[in-house]
Amino acid sequence: MTVLTNIIVSSDIFSEWDTVEEEKPVVYLDYDADPLALVCTMLADGKSDLNVIYNTLDGMGTPSRSIKDAVKQEHAAHAQTIRKHFKHRLMLRRLNNKQMSKFMIALEDVLDSEHKLNRANISILVKLPEFYKEDRQHIEVFKDAVDVVEPHKHIDQVCEFVGRVDRNSATQKRTHWFLKTSDNQLIRASTNWSEMGHSAWEALYDLKKVKIVGDVNKSVTPGFDNTFFDLSIKCKVSTI
Repeated sequence: MTVLTNIIVSSDIFSEWDTVEEEKPVVYLDYDADPLALVCTMLADGKSDLNVIYNTLDGMGTPSRSIKDAVKQEHAAHAQTIRKHFKHRLMLRRLNNKQMSKFMIALEDVLDSEHKLNRANISILVKLPEFYKEDRQHIEVFKDAVDVVEPHKHIDQVCEFVGRVDRNSATQKRTHWFLKTSDNQLIRASTNWSEMGHSAWEALYDLKKVKIVGDVNKSVTPGFDNTFFDLSIKCKVSTI
């Protein structure tokens, strides 16, 4: 039997949603096609260095330079899907009078036009496909879960993995592992990719079910209303 002591990592999964560049004079870049579609094309072509993509967008944002021929049709369609997804998410937040972070307001500006982009928001645009992937992972995990009410709880039961959410950015490389209890509440564990325990959680995830013993605490992911439990540092996780 394998036993792990869970290591809790500070886990504001949308921490970068509250990070925007320092205010500067507004400079708008003009494109003859959707720059997000170019980002999707470059990522699909294996250009994973976001600095390279950033510099490409920065250099091509003039009427005299064209990106239209570099954009592939399927990636233009994916860019539209991403735009519609975040427009819908932000619209719902406004309709429900929920707080809008500085990032979300900047994101609205990014989504407002498919041909103009505030130069200060290039960094948001290049990360949008990864944010979209992460957002969809959260939605899938939360869709059938029961919200938790109590702030604390002692767990001693077999739990089943229901999904994972991967954060891959310049400042954060981590995975959130989600498991469900017998009453369909969620428990989250978090590991940085550089931690020794990360590979152990990868192996546990493949097993589908593990036993959890210890205290858990109510938590929430910014951008979502769903509540769940985070494992405490003294929780023990073992194979069955």
